[in-house]
Amino acid sequence: YSVDGSTALITDTINKTVTEWKAKKGLLPLRCALAATYRGRIVIARQPDNLSIWYASRVNDPLDWDFGSIEAPSTKALTGTNADVGQPPEPITALIPFSDDYLIFGCSGSIWLLAGDPGAGGILTNVSYKTGILGSRAYCFDESGNLYFMGSSGLYVMAASTREFKSVGQRRLTRILDSVNTDDTLIQMAYDSKRQLVMIFLTPRDGLSAGVHVVFDPALDALWLDQYATAHGPFALCGIDGASDEDRRYLLFGND
Repeated sequence: YSVDGSTALITDTINKTVTEWKAKKGLLPLRCALAATYRGRIVIARQPDNLSIWYASRVNDPLDWDFGSIEAPSTKALTGTNADVGQPPEPITALIPFSDDYLIFGCSGSIWLLAGDPGAGGILTNVSYKTGILGSRAYCFDESGNLYFMGSSGLYVMAASTREFKSVGQRRLTRILDSVNTDDTLIQMAYDSKRQLVMIFLTPRDGLSAGVHVVFDPALDALWLDQYATAHGPFALCGIDGASDEDRRYLLFGND
């Protein structure tokens, strides 16, 4: 199930078909740009005319979007306009499932956390008003479950055990990481578990200029520049968590 701000699609990987994603119950909210799976629900968000609202499908049923159902709220489809749960006051920029316990809402200038299921007492609470998350792909997890993300003032890490976060990299490369324009730059991150490095890719959206690629070593708290060819972009990437060393890297997808 995927959304891109315009269309909503279902990709059948067995039969190799792609069809329009339509609800069998209720109406699927249109033109959402973000999607995540959380506690058996599909959560979608960021409509162009309502950037801060989110929606959640029925538990274990991505085709049920009947928000007006009289059934128990613990399993039925829900929306962020529900006063018992809440919605962020700012545009949502990222949906990040943090294990099966929390769903992080990255916003333009703040971060919010949904603890538990939204239909079973889950409440949206603020984590930070000091930074947001700069894009839907501007994060990654290491092998210990710690979350790294690009915020308003550089690179941050949120510990899996405490949910507290801090700036990392000892303020190096501040001129690069503190001044990213998300309108013309695509920000993506991946974790290289073979080398235990956090990879940050800043790709010009025009596809013509060479991107800036930054490497962070958590063990040394060190940042340095890396560089791929312009054709490599990347415009998309995919982390791989396999058993062998070569299957614990990442794939880059570019112009070529």
